[in-house]
Amino acid sequence: MPRLSWPSLLLLTSLWLACRVPAYEPPLQNVTTSIETNGYSFDLRFTVMDPDLQQNRSGLKRYSGSAGDFWRLTDLGTSGGVVVWRVDRDGLSVPPDTEVGCAVYDPALQVWKTGTWRYDGSVLQRWETFNLTSSGAMVAWWAVMGGTGSFRDSEIAYAAYDPGLGRWVKEERFFEGSTLHFQQPSSLRLNGRTVAWKADPFGTSAVFDRQVGYATYDAAARFWVEAERGYNGTSLQYWVTSGLVVQDGIAAWKAESSGMLSSFDVEVSFALYDPVRRGWQRGARDYDGRENDQWLVSAPMINGQQVSWTTEQGGNVVTERHGFDHPTRTWPSAPTSVVAALGMSLDQGAPPLGVWFCDLSLGATNWSWTFGDGSTSSARQPYHRYDSPGIYRVTLQTTGPAGTNQVSYLVTADSASTSLLFVADSLSDTGMTFRVWLTGVPDGGKVVIENSTNLVDWMPVLTNATGQSTIEVALPWMDGAAGQFFRATLP
Repeated sequence: MPRLSWPSLLLLTSLWLACRVPAYEPPLQNVTTSIETNGYSFDLRFTVMDPDLQQNRSGLKRYSGSAGDFWRLTDLGTSGGVVVWRVDRDGLSVPPDTEVGCAVYDPALQVWKTGTWRYDGSVLQRWETFNLTSSGAMVAWWAVMGGTGSFRDSEIAYAAYDPGLGRWVKEERFFEGSTLHFQQPSSLRLNGRTVAWKADPFGTSAVFDRQVGYATYDAAARFWVEAERGYNGTSLQYWVTSGLVVQDGIAAWKAESSGMLSSFDVEVSFALYDPVRRGWQRGARDYDGRENDQWLVSAPMINGQQVSWTTEQGGNVVTERHGFDHPTRTWPSAPTSVVAALGMSLDQGAPPLGVWFCDLSLGATNWSWTFGDGSTSSARQPYHRYDSPGIYRVTLQTTGPAGTNQVSYLVTADSASTSLLFVADSLSDTGMTFRVWLTGVPDGGKVVIENSTNLVDWMPVLTNATGQSTIEVALPWMDGAAGQFFRATLP
C-alpha cells in the first residue's frame, strides 16, 4: 500500500510576507558580448543599452598573458541578461588553473557587476568544470578534481546576484573523495531561484549512498538555504534516483530500490522553499513494492506549482497530483494555496531610486504590481525607478487556481538620514510600543512621529529619549490603524 509522509527540512519561523529572499531577474536582457585580443591577452566585453541613461553601458573582464602563460576562453554564453564564461590557464610550466565568471548589469547602480571564482591546479591534479548554466540572476555549475594525484573531490557551486548588496554571493556543496571511492554530481538543474542536484557514488570500493540536494538564496540573512535528501545503501540493496526536475520553485525526483536484496519500493519526493517560514518543505509519496507485484511509477512533472506523476500496479493506472498547502504545511491532492510574498533590493534611498522587485509567492500563476506612483506591471520580477521624493506603497496581488492573495510594503525615496519608516502591523486596546532607531539624534533630542495622513489629533507621544541610538514611542490605540505606516523625523 502507498503511504504518505510530510517531513519538513530547515524550518525557520517568520510571519513577514515581504521577506527579502531574492529571485531577481535582470531588468535589461539584450546583452551582447565581444572578444578583443592583444597578443596573448584578451578582453571579454559585455554591453547593454541603459534606457534611463539613453546610452550603451559596457563592462569588461581582462585576462593578461604572455607566450609562456596565457588564458584560453573555453566557454561563453548569455541568457536572460547574465553573461557566463570559463577560462583555462595554459602555457609552459604554469599551473593548470581554471576560472568561472559571470556578469550582470545593475541599472540601479548603472554599472556591470562581475563575479569570478578560480580553481587552482598543479602538475598532478587539476579541476574541470561542467554544466555552466544561468537562470535569472543566478548561475550554477559543478567542478571535479582530476589527475594522477587527485583525491577525486568535487563540488556543486551556485551564485546569485543580490542587488541589495551589489555583488554576487556564491555557495557550494563539497564532496570529499579518495582514490578508491568518491561521490560526484551526476545531474544539475537550475530554474528561477532554485538549484537542485543529484550526487552518485563512484570508484572501485564505492559506498552506495546517494544524495539529492536543493538550495535557494535568502537575502534577509544574506546566505543560501540548502537542504538534502540522502539515500543510504549497500552493495546488495541501494537506491537509484532519476527524473530530477526543477520548476516553479519546486524540486521533484523519483527514487527506486535496487540490488539483489531490493525491496522494490519506490519514492516520489518534492520540496518547495517557503518564503514565509523561510525553510524548505518536503513531501514524499512512498510505494511499498513486492517482487511479484511491483509499482511502475513515471518521472514527476511540475506545472502550475503542482507535482504530478502516474502509477501502475496490477493494470490499475492512477495519476497523482499534489500541491503545497501553506496553512497546514502538507502536500494534499489539491492546488497549491496562494500566498503572496515579495522581495526587493532596497526600500529606502535618494531619488532617482531604482528597485529590483521579485515574486516569492506560492501557488500563483498571475501577478499584478502597483508601485504607489501610478505605475503598474504584470511582470513576475519587475524593476521600477522612483524619480520623485515620496513614500510609496508597493502592492503585489497574486492569483492562482486556489484563489487570490496580496501583500504590501513601503518604499521611501528620500535622502534624509534622520528619517525612518515603520509599519503598525497590529494595535491592541493598550497600544503598542515601538523601538525606533534613528541616526543623528542629539543627546536629549526630541523626535516627532506622524502618520501618512498627518492627523495631529492622535499624534503618538514620546515616552523615552535616551538620545543617541534608541527612541521608544508608544502609539495609542485607534480603530483601523493597523497596517498604516508612520514616519519618524527630527523636528
